[in-house]
Amino acid sequence: MHVAVVGAGALGRLFGVHLATAGERVSFVVRPSRLGRTEPFALLRLNGDRRYRELPEPELVTSVPVDASAIVLAVRAEQIDEALAQVLQSSPPVPVISLTPLLDESLERLERLVGGRTVVAMPAVAGLLESGVVRYVAFRLLPTLVEQRPEHALVLDALTHALLRSGLAARLSEDVRRRNPATTVAFFPLTLALAAAGSAAALARHSDLKELAARACRETLALGRRVGPVEPAAALAARFVTPARLTFALELVRRLAPRAVRFAERHYGDKLVEQNEAMGREILAMGRRHGVSLTAFEELLDACRLDVGSPRKHEERASVI
Repeated sequence: MHVAVVGAGALGRLFGVHLATAGERVSFVVRPSRLGRTEPFALLRLNGDRRYRELPEPELVTSVPVDASAIVLAVRAEQIDEALAQVLQSSPPVPVISLTPLLDESLERLERLVGGRTVVAMPAVAGLLESGVVRYVAFRLLPTLVEQRPEHALVLDALTHALLRSGLAARLSEDVRRRNPATTVAFFPLTLALAAAGSAAALARHSDLKELAARACRETLALGRRVGPVEPAAALAARFVTPARLTFALELVRRLAPRAVRFAERHYGDKLVEQNEAMGREILAMGRRHGVSLTAFEELLDACRLDVGSPRKHEERASVI
């Protein structure tokens, strides 16, 4: 199987290197300016087998190879744009497996580009690219879900089995197209709260922001349940979150797993600023369509735009612009 991974950030490298270590051929579709880079793509798992995996000479291309069996889309939601359209519309007629969290509008945009070739996936891994190495966590009991599509059965079955051989839990799912947006919507206020505060410590101290996040979670859980089935863990967290419980959870995780806290701060806050904004707007539009009031969620999104309590975040952003 030849898999073309569109995007060579943390998520694209994570899945691409795993597929390559399972014996599959992998090409990474990148911008022309990145073709000259020759560094290896490396992964370090922080739990489970804790293995270091490396692809010494990743195959970088600027278009999807004509002999590709499948396309794995690993870009952020706001990057489904004209540049991506040119890549996908010139690609061979193979399934496009999206690792990107797709809400209604994003999914519609992608469907317009590739038609019935879209396959929704729900990654159950998270990684952060630092100093050329993707450090990530993955759990055996939380598999990556890949939409079951009869017309692409052979390719999707081969893909999920390759992920399993590589050490990533994965399985086909009939309801992931509804489950993915429902779960994303329900859990999203906690992502915004961390982004707005700038750090877990700042969020633990920010009483008003915690109260706002708790109210927003109740709103988005109601919306998520209108959209589809919500993953049980996300539903439980969204339903029972309170400022006191959030404070306790933040302090406990900071003491027991400081690396996980740092990862969450970077991954869900600083790294995904534009995606948070784009998805926040989509969730507000979904609320209007489904008749669900999202007053607290809208306030939380505004707080995220203002970067309340986050001087550290301003300094870090200034250093990379």
